[in-house]
Amino acid sequence: MKERETPLEESFTKEEGTTPSKRTTIPNISFLFSNLQAFSLSSLFSTFKPPTHPMEKRRCGFAVILSIVIILALVSFTFCIAAEFKRSKKKDLKLDGKLCYLPGSRAFGLGMAALICLLVAQIIANLIVCRNFCSGEKRTSNIDKEQTFLIALAVVSWISVGIAVILISAATSMNRMQPYGRGWLDGECYIVKDGVFIGSGILVLVTVSSTLVLAVGTMRKSQVDQGRKVHAQVAE
Repeated sequence: MKERETPLEESFTKEEGTTPSKRTTIPNISFLFSNLQAFSLSSLFSTFKPPTHPMEKRRCGFAVILSIVIILALVSFTFCIAAEFKRSKKKDLKLDGKLCYLPGSRAFGLGMAALICLLVAQIIANLIVCRNFCSGEKRTSNIDKEQTFLIALAVVSWISVGIAVILISAATSMNRMQPYGRGWLDGECYIVKDGVFIGSGILVLVTVSSTLVLAVGTMRKSQVDQGRKVHAQVAE
């Protein structure tokens, strides 16, 4: 007569019978989970890849540089407006017989800061223009309307920056201390007229605006020239 197994023995035999199947399924689950995690991480990082195309990098760098130039121009304009309100006034002038004395004002520092920002913005923008011009095709003797417009912008930019630099430099130097017997020129004291700094600020905006349009125009023309080169190489 076969003895009946006890509940403890039955559970022990069931666990022994099911142990092999559990050992084979657990590694499969862990393997699938690791693959799923690796796939999700790789797909996550792949979505945040920076642009690798040279044209996209160039456009991003061009936008960043233009933003810096615009910020410098606005800062220079702001300093010019502030210098207009902080400049030396006629009431500050002191006379001692034929000698005069004019104390310095905060407009001197503001004018210097405006001049530095203007020059830095103009230099950066013109470097972009030169780079775009040199990277394009060699210009022929025939000048089209677009080239004429760009040349006119370059002339306006340099004339306006020249006038702005002269006005800001002269007005700024007049806001330094003018001691007795020395003055600003030949022993005489000079005061900046109303609106000189404001006019200089407007010239700053005109200068940087024309230079930025010139930079964008040369950039566009350089891209067209490069596209023509690529098509010509493909055609060959």
